[in-house]
Amino acid sequence: MSVDPVSSAAIADALRSAGARCEVVGPSGLAEALAQRWEHVLVEVDRSPGPDRFRAVAGLGARLARAGRAGAIAITAGAVGAAVRLRLAEAGFAGVVEADRLAARPGVLDAAEIALEDAGHLRSRLGLAAEGALEPFLQVCRSMPAAVWNDPTGASAAAPGRASVLCRLAENIAGFPGTRAAFPHFGPRAAPPSWDRVRAFVRAGFGLDD
Repeated sequence: MSVDPVSSAAIADALRSAGARCEVVGPSGLAEALAQRWEHVLVEVDRSPGPDRFRAVAGLGARLARAGRAGAIAITAGAVGAAVRLRLAEAGFAGVVEADRLAARPGVLDAAEIALEDAGHLRSRLGLAAEGALEPFLQVCRSMPAAVWNDPTGASAAAPGRASVLCRLAENIAGFPGTRAAFPHFGPRAAPPSWDRVRAFVRAGFGLDD
């Protein structure tokens, strides 16, 4: 499935030249196409407008799951980092491949090369708790002004109250690790993660650093 006719045509031509039978559909034709018995389902994850370039991932994963086709392969415009890979894994995708890589060598794709690590492994790699969920937290983050995330310098800071709330949500929803801090009269206790760390992680999850 693709919403970009240019890139989808290039990928389809490459796949057909390698001997594969394929069909390109847009979002409106996805349900009908999924009703057919395709060996693989490849979904082009479009770079969404706004700071969250991968906001479509959760919705696409849900549509595939409803159609009984969880385990699709995501096609991305470029390489993606571990935080985006976690979003894909939590949405039910089984693999990810760059569009240029797929178009250049469609007949020699290695299953191990495109396979996504399972969500638990990626969470451990990112230092996140096993029981967290990334997408609900990022949905809250999208309600913040775009400048908070778009500015790589961090100069466009969030209001202190909002930043504090997001730090606590990062810990409670996404499973982001807190920190140990010393409080007067109480000694060392767990504190929410710092805003700088949370902001950097959200930028990575939004694909802004890829």
